[in-house]
Amino acid sequence: MKIKILSCLFFIVFNCRSVMADTINVLSMDYPPFTAEADAENGPLFSLLREYASEHMPSKRIKAVFVPPARASRLLSMGHYCLSFYPPQAKPEEFEFIELSDEKVRLGLVRKSQPDSFSWQDLTELSGKSVAILRPDQAGKLLKMLQSAGLEAFYVESIVQGLKMLDRNRVDYAFGDNTTLLRLSEAAGIEKDLFQFSETSLLETMVGINVRKSCKESLFTAG
Repeated sequence: MKIKILSCLFFIVFNCRSVMADTINVLSMDYPPFTAEADAENGPLFSLLREYASEHMPSKRIKAVFVPPARASRLLSMGHYCLSFYPPQAKPEEFEFIELSDEKVRLGLVRKSQPDSFSWQDLTELSGKSVAILRPDQAGKLLKMLQSAGLEAFYVESIVQGLKMLDRNRVDYAFGDNTTLLRLSEAAGIEKDLFQFSETSLLETMVGINVRKSCKESLFTAG
């Protein structure tokens, strides 16, 4: 009887470890609509990743882990997580970017609607203005770009929080992307037609996942 019990316990422990080994935690921040903690599927980027994993990592189960941007940056710099939707700020050479779609995302600014177009030839034209931007752990490329142009950054934990600050006239602009007003205005409780997304882009980025190079062999090995 004792042997049977021990055998059963060994079977349970072994299988629990197997399940844990097959679960891949993917680091992300809550950035609706792309990555969304409240969404049952965690947003379209996770849906694309799961489609990719079904072909290239069939033995792995994708699990979303949502943390604030500053913490995501620290975790990556400490060597944690093999997969991340949050771009690595420190040691980016340790990662490889794998495209999950041909779609490009335009990153820009949102302001309250005005009759004229929202564009600029040089970002310094917006010098002295304030902008709500996702809180970084350290000055990344986008933050440096804004500060070098003379804009004052107010850190927020989510895009929705930035839109609300803009709606209440606490900032001149809010950081966003080309889907922000269409997809997030309802969640922020504001009327999207009262706001404009910039015609000029700050950056353009591909849709994909950051893979730590040292993890590639274990991630893409069937078993």
